[in-house]
Amino acid sequence: MVEDKIMVANMIAQDGLKANDFDVPPCHLSALYTCLERVQKMAKTMNASIHAPRIGAGLGKADWRIIEKMIEIQLCEHDIDVTIYDFK
Repeated sequence: MVEDKIMVANMIAQDGLKANDFDVPPCHLSALYTCLERVQKMAKTMNASIHAPRIGAGLGKADWRIIEKMIEIQLCEHDIDVTIYDFK
C-alpha cells in the first residue's frame, strides 16, 4: 500500500530490452496475460480501478493492439475501470 486507497501492482512479464535471436519481443504476452488476470482478481476484491501506462508496448516492444485486447478481456469485461496513460 503506497498510501490510503493506493496500491501498486508490479507485473513482471518482460525479459530484457532487446528481441531475442528469433526476433521475439522482450515482453512475453502469455506472462502479461497471467499478470492481468491476477490484477483483475485483486481489483475485483478491492473494488479498485486500474491506472497504467501502455504496458509492454514501449521497451517491451509488443504490439499495443494485442495488449489492449488483453486489457479489455481481463479487466474491462470484468467491469473494472481502466485508465491508460500515454507518456511522450
